[in-house]
Amino acid sequence: EPPCKCADNNSTKNLYRIEGATAGSVSASGTVKLTCKCITERQAKLRAGIFSLLFTNACLVRCFMALCICANLAAAELAGYMSITVSGMCSQRGGLNGVFIPQGLTASGRPWYKKANGATLYFDPSCYGDELEYNTWIFDGQEPSETATSNLDGDASCGYLGFIQNDSRLPPTGTNTWGIKCGSSTAVEVSVTISENNECITSTSPTDDGASGHFYCTNGGTAWGAVGGCACKSCNAGFGGVSCEECPTGYIGTPPNNCSPRPCQATSYTVDDGSDGNFYCINGGDISGTTGSCRCENCNAPFGGLNCQDVEHHVDSMTELFNKISNSAFEWTVNTGDSVMSSGDSAVMAVGEYKCSKGTCSADHNMLSLYSLSGLVRCANDNASCVLDGENTRRGIEVIQSNAPYKLIIRAITFKDGKYIWGGGVEIRSGAIVDIDLCIFLGCSSTGTDASNGEGGGAIYIWETGTTVNVYGTAFIGNTAFLDGNDVYNWPGDPGTSVTIHDTCPAPYSLNTPDQGSVLDTHGNVQGEKFSFVNCVGEPCTN
Repeated sequence: EPPCKCADNNSTKNLYRIEGATAGSVSASGTVKLTCKCITERQAKLRAGIFSLLFTNACLVRCFMALCICANLAAAELAGYMSITVSGMCSQRGGLNGVFIPQGLTASGRPWYKKANGATLYFDPSCYGDELEYNTWIFDGQEPSETATSNLDGDASCGYLGFIQNDSRLPPTGTNTWGIKCGSSTAVEVSVTISENNECITSTSPTDDGASGHFYCTNGGTAWGAVGGCACKSCNAGFGGVSCEECPTGYIGTPPNNCSPRPCQATSYTVDDGSDGNFYCINGGDISGTTGSCRCENCNAPFGGLNCQDVEHHVDSMTELFNKISNSAFEWTVNTGDSVMSSGDSAVMAVGEYKCSKGTCSADHNMLSLYSLSGLVRCANDNASCVLDGENTRRGIEVIQSNAPYKLIIRAITFKDGKYIWGGGVEIRSGAIVDIDLCIFLGCSSTGTDASNGEGGGAIYIWETGTTVNVYGTAFIGNTAFLDGNDVYNWPGDPGTSVTIHDTCPAPYSLNTPDQGSVLDTHGNVQGEKFSFVNCVGEPCTN
């Protein structure tokens, strides 16, 4: 029989065939004789692997192979997902220890697992079924819905045997702290270990297709997965695909030197983040960009953001910005905004200057003071053309505490001439979780003279246990501190803080490599690459 083919009408999709084959319609070699229709890789949920010849009424056909290999649809859906082993449970929940087998995919695109005794493990974006996202992996005693987008067990009460808040694509491996109900209705912290069970063995024989668990990787790589669904990972540079014979996932062309990102494709799986070219728009919208730089445009009103998830509030003056995000009446602050956005929303600043001399600010030493507010504060463009000007009299923003486990993202804002005793640009404290993306700190200063009080940090000041700060694609120019840390100060008196300067770009520019600028002047424990990083914005260069 000739190789099967599917016409690629738009040259952006890897097409597959789905077939209603029976044992009588397939030759001994596995060649399909019946007609079939073309669908996308995503629709087929064909993650990886060459499958056993299971000829049933639901047969997947991989079209670009010399022969069409069929597989049971349920098996194909879970290709590349391994069984896992759970250990470390408290004695009252010993029944949750052992091997869990993947059973199917839920609406988020994540696998769910089941143990022989009926215990299950699955991801639920919102176990109460409300608008809040808890993003929880749950041990339970019943099977989850594969079609519901929240409240997967249908009880609307977050009933569980154990849980961990983690939005990873797969259950978090290694040893992590889970909340487990050990004989009572109240969860206690238990160190639980999850490991993947790799059944595949890397072979040196090109004929090994994984049916026996032995699998050949054409250009380097290591076999992994379950028997009948093996694939290769860690291919040689420039190669990808099931057996390291193609461009990496999400790229098109001729490997290894002529692979370029393919246009992004819309999917219905919330887990799709664009890293493989598949991207999910939550509230309408059109897909744009290429692999690694996907985003949604023309979202349904009033939504916006990379994937149309954020409720956007547009502001074009200092007073409007204050009213929308300055919600702290903590310590010296006595006034708050009159229409503060909800946690998880976005404040979008029109391009221009924002000064206290031209509008309302906090009634203290800050321009804006945020307390336990998560979400996004960003400029309308990513070129830091929104300038928060402290006029050498005030700090730019104070961020106190977080609506854990969610974070605040400050994006594409220039902090100019911010000034205070410590942290002239931004002060982040009290367990706040903050990302600073694509910003500029220009001429900010710390004037404090008391070293014993931890005064310093011209641009950024971090303190108090639990405070976590990640900085991406941000420039530091002409900042000063009378004492220490012209650019970044992490107070040594609080060892539980974390600040990292990344040499990578934030989404949707994650494929771009930023230009390294001047070395930073820091004080305390500052991780990562201590440099300014610029020029993240724009399309990545391709071969």
